[in-house]
Amino acid sequence: MFALLQTGGFAMWPLVLCSVIMVAVVIDRAVYLLQARCAREDLLDEVTRSYRGGGIDEAAAAAAGYRGPVARVVRQVLATAGTARPVDWRAGAERAKAIQQALLERRLYVLGSIGAVAPFIGLFGTVLGIQRAFAEIAKQGNAGIGVVGAGVSEALVATAAGLGIAIVAVVAYNILNNLVDQVALEMDLAADEVLGILEAPAAALPPLDLAEGAE
Repeated sequence: MFALLQTGGFAMWPLVLCSVIMVAVVIDRAVYLLQARCAREDLLDEVTRSYRGGGIDEAAAAAAGYRGPVARVVRQVLATAGTARPVDWRAGAERAKAIQQALLERRLYVLGSIGAVAPFIGLFGTVLGIQRAFAEIAKQGNAGIGVVGAGVSEALVATAAGLGIAIVAVVAYNILNNLVDQVALEMDLAADEVLGILEAPAAALPPLDLAEGAE
């Protein structure tokens, strides 16, 4: 590995730094986003049952048993419903979703930046390698493979490293963004369903399944 770094020249060091940062961000975001997934239907069933049995406080207590951004949005919607006017409930839900969306997307810009910059760092290494090859030609007075080989090798290694890191960063960025979109959709659906329960007249709610609640 160290020999490869030496072969790639100066440009390999910022590329190594980019790769280390990329791996750290991917692991951090993947763990967070996988943990952010929530059994939305189970959460909403329990919240609905608790709301109909004991009101907003009971519903909030039921939501407290779940983790993740979806549950946090539900809890914030219920907290807003307990302290604000009905006309403000949806605005409170939108604020809660915006806060959780920002947390979901945190540090993803780093992967996008690495995916965009790494090829240019590799290109910079290519230029340095070619410049080294031409300098050797001028110094030795011939263009044999022994003269230009080191410079050309440096150029190719730097180019390959830059492209490889960029490809991995872009793929990881797209996969993680897809996970963000999935969780964001779950937040939207959960917020809308809770608001629908809160805004519906009591008589409009479906009958409570006592057999299901007794299980």
